[in-house]
Amino acid sequence: MAGWADVTRFAHDNTHHVTVRKSCYAATRRSAKGSPMRSGGKREGAGRKVSHGERKETTTVRLTPTLREFLARDGESIGDQVETIVRKTRAFREWMKTRD
Repeated sequence: MAGWADVTRFAHDNTHHVTVRKSCYAATRRSAKGSPMRSGGKREGAGRKVSHGERKETTTVRLTPTLREFLARDGESIGDQVETIVRKTRAFREWMKTRD
């Protein structure tokens, strides 16, 4: 957060005061949670590169608490864990060969 805001902590009531510099405020936007974030680059090729050569789609999957705990244990996202596990299976690799 350094560079776009100054944060002052008030010890007497454990609150924080955030001062946003006006010169950088125009280049920030709000995330879904309401916190300021920088806008992405406008030039071609800017931004995060897609993994495995294609964009990911949002999908809802219902999991048991035990499976969810197992997948979340390493700090890697659950979606990345599932993708890694599935891509290693023989069935997926064979299906990919027929897809081309």
